[in-house]
Amino acid sequence: MLRLVSAASLVAALGALSLIGAAPAPAAYPGANGKLVFTSTQDGGVRHIFVTTNTGIQDLTGPKSAAAETQPEFSPDGNKIVFTRLTNSLPNTEVFVMSANGTGRTELTHTTQGNSDATWSPNGKRIAFVSERNGVPGDIYTMSANGTNVQRVTHNTATETDLNWSPTGRIAFVHEPPGGGDRDIYSIKPDGTGVENLTHDTANDEVQPDYSPDGSKIVYAGPHHPSGSVGGDLWIMNANGTNVHPLNHESNGYSDGSYPAWSPNGQMIAFVANNGTGHPGVWKVPAVGGNNFEVVTNDQNGNPYDEEVDWQPRP
Repeated sequence: MLRLVSAASLVAALGALSLIGAAPAPAAYPGANGKLVFTSTQDGGVRHIFVTTNTGIQDLTGPKSAAAETQPEFSPDGNKIVFTRLTNSLPNTEVFVMSANGTGRTELTHTTQGNSDATWSPNGKRIAFVSERNGVPGDIYTMSANGTNVQRVTHNTATETDLNWSPTGRIAFVHEPPGGGDRDIYSIKPDGTGVENLTHDTANDEVQPDYSPDGSKIVYAGPHHPSGSVGGDLWIMNANGTNVHPLNHESNGYSDGSYPAWSPNGQMIAFVANNGTGHPGVWKVPAVGGNNFEVVTNDQNGNPYDEEVDWQPRP
């Protein structure tokens, strides 16, 4: 079963996240399909941010960097990436932003408690994120894209993770009760009103929600498929939680899936799954389901994991 952790737990796990690790789901905004960004330990050691290129993949963190950089998400115009960073010089995980080519890193948060799970507003002017400031496990906040004007959205003792800001305005997130327990996907207005539980499944966890480019649907990682998947897998529902159905992609002898990301043109979904060797890579499948194909195959040296996929929108 897929499992998420809070920003505090992320400190210990950033260097070796697996398919059951923490990550916010990315946002999909309308446009042409650009590059895929994802995280991996392919360079060895801690987790770095990579992007696909015409000839392969590029490590934006830097192959020799000791920094752990995770949870990348492209801005709605595709020109920037917001992400979570941890280094020896920081007291905890912090939210950063950089250009899409990996230059110009700027720290947006700086507190003695962890900050993570950042997601862009539809117009790119604000960023929602999770923070453990004020002594809570993880509340939702928003801030201006330059890190100023921080506003608190939720006020409770539950743990909130996996933020995803809909192109139509609401913020989806994963809610875990105080002390742990079943995790459901909720949505909320940016002003903190209108909270809704979208999944209501007490038997399974539902995590990593990602809105479609028109905001009408959500793809997410949930339980195995009734047709016989062997682990957590991908599901789609309407944005209000209705019409839940599996996203079928099992065509090559395995069945699992996590970290789904809708393509900007709405026709494809990228996700993470193993290729039969136990080494998760990046795949694509039509948004209506069908045959999947592998986009990024890791080199398997040191048992690396590719995770946390997002798709760049091109205007």
